Amino acid sequence: MLGRKTVPKLEHIGIKTIGDLAKYDKRELIKKFGKYGNMIWEYANRNR
Repeated sequence: MLGRKTVPKLEHIGIKTIGDLAKYDKRELIKKFGKYGNMIWEYANRNR
């Protein structure tokens, strides 16, 4: 689901696992990645 360009950007802000992504502030992801930030956060938190 995550592209090869997105992974390094996420790692740069400290997100290395799906758990890290799920815990990250949704608003900050939206600021950094727009609609895609919302989508990946929702996906990470779907089964929590």
